[in-house]
Amino acid sequence: MATDFNPVLDIAIDAAEDLSLYQYHFVTLDASGNVILPTAVTDFCAGVLQNTPASGESATIRTMGVSKVVCGNDAITAGEPVQMEYIGSGDAGKCLTSAADVNTVGVAFSTTSTSASEDELLSILLVPKAPAVA
Repeated sequence: MATDFNPVLDIAIDAAEDLSLYQYHFVTLDASGNVILPTAVTDFCAGVLQNTPASGESATIRTMGVSKVVCGNDAITAGEPVQMEYIGSGDAGKCLTSAADVNTVGVAFSTTSTSASEDELLSILLVPKAPAVA
């Protein structure tokens, strides 16, 4: 069950694409600094989208604190590290258990109800992490 807590840090940045169907998905930034869905599992996670902006509208991003997030098809247990999903342009920004070779973006605060948890809401603690420097 997903639970709301007080936000720690929400920021507003313009959406570079229509994100009206992606509330509680992980998002990243494009080269212009606008909000988009991830384009690869290794993208830097800017946070979790809290609203439903159309392209050009202000997107509210939770960058620190606890947020609801939409799950991918993974069973997730409270206390497990999580990552953002990228399967393709139509299935991006959901939450999965974290693999060893990708960036962990948070820790689950709740447990999904089944192993087929696609689109279930989960509460996570976002763990801010700076992108790697090349």
